[in-house]
Amino acid sequence: MHADMCVGKSDALPETAEHALWRAVVAQAVEDACLDETAPAFRLLPKHRQQERIVWRDQARAWLTRRTADLEAVCDAARLESTALVKKARALAARGWR
Repeated sequence: MHADMCVGKSDALPETAEHALWRAVVAQAVEDACLDETAPAFRLLPKHRQQERIVWRDQARAWLTRRTADLEAVCDAARLESTALVKKARALAARGWR
């Protein structure tokens, strides 16, 4: 996950495999949102894969920057603070997702 996106809840409950799974969902969304279309690996993809990744990028950016019921549910399952996640995602967006 992007280093600036660490926003875990501060309770003393132990981490479970389920929490880790949902944190991986959030991490994948951050990775998708930070897609670099100028990267050589991206340019080597077939055009239909590039278009697919751009759709995923746009969906991830929208999902991470709005407090929706879906984001709230995933953050609860991941034991992440949704308000802090959205705030950090918006800051990352302001920096061009870099």
